[in-house]
Amino acid sequence: MNLSVIESTPALKESFIQFNKELYNERQTAAIQAGYKWTLQERPESIRHLIALSHDEIIGQIILYPVRCFYQSKINNCVFAYDYIVRPDYLNTGVGVKLLSKTIKSHIHFGIGVSDISKKLHLILKEKSIGDIYKFLFIKNAFSYVYAGVNTYLKITLRKLPGRGKFDDSIHIEKLQAVKKNGLPQVVTAWNQDVIEFERSGQFDDLRFGSFANKYIHYHIYDSKKNLQGYFVLRREIWRGMRVLMVSDYRMAAKNEEVVDFICTASKILMKKNKMDAVLFGSSLQWLDKKLIQNHFKKVGLPSEIFTNLMLEEGWEKRVRDRNIIMATPADSDFEFNLGNELWKN
Repeated sequence: MNLSVIESTPALKESFIQFNKELYNERQTAAIQAGYKWTLQERPESIRHLIALSHDEIIGQIILYPVRCFYQSKINNCVFAYDYIVRPDYLNTGVGVKLLSKTIKSHIHFGIGVSDISKKLHLILKEKSIGDIYKFLFIKNAFSYVYAGVNTYLKITLRKLPGRGKFDDSIHIEKLQAVKKNGLPQVVTAWNQDVIEFERSGQFDDLRFGSFANKYIHYHIYDSKKNLQGYFVLRREIWRGMRVLMVSDYRMAAKNEEVVDFICTASKILMKKNKMDAVLFGSSLQWLDKKLIQNHFKKVGLPSEIFTNLMLEEGWEKRVRDRNIIMATPADSDFEFNLGNELWKN
């Protein structure tokens, strides 16, 4: 059996897209997603995806997305690895181990929301589970559950997004103000020094949000003295049959509960203005979990476990148990790419 793991080449593009259409046939947007993910490696700062071949046929892949993370006053080059998959008839050939092993040996790696099979391989290769992203949902009223129920049990989606979104240029709530902007704030340091935090640069903004025209709305949060206190990024989606306003990304200083309250309240205001049914939020920190619950969000669905080979300080296991080691949002890795299909529509 002639198996090999190589970096992708331009000649493999069409085979790559076809492979993803076949292996992710449950995704309505598999071909569109594969085309986008192929382009991720065509920028100067990018990294080539890893492809497993058998006699020139693609049988497996890992998509590598370059990012940087802050940890212990240092910034590290690293990668998110996603859509890590091997053709079912090659699962026992060792090619999956080769793909992940090559990634881990070459990069500081993070994986979010892995399959049960992948989880076993991550642990075999001595990667560490460092927490989860929980999904929290605020539902406008009880009738929204009807849409979710019809979608779950009858596989019918009754709701569609209304026309264009309606997002205020500014929102005032008590001492804070959110101002709509064209991108992320230019902050070159970590918002939270005591946890693993992924950098939010202009390059990240352009690649992650700018690739989806008119889908994401950015708000910067200021206090009464015009000091930046945080930001949040929103988009509209149909998720589980409901119209959902998704808080795709956010930043604030550690345990700045006032800013969290502001984001929750502002999101609910915009949810109503846009005739949405719910607000969806992702959290990887315990203090944030508690604050969301206080704002009447409920934890839903399965958590997305986070794995890494990053060298951690002594005692990291307790911080994982306390959910106090990493700040990750739906914008990290491919967490939100399959929470509905609206992101991929023109």
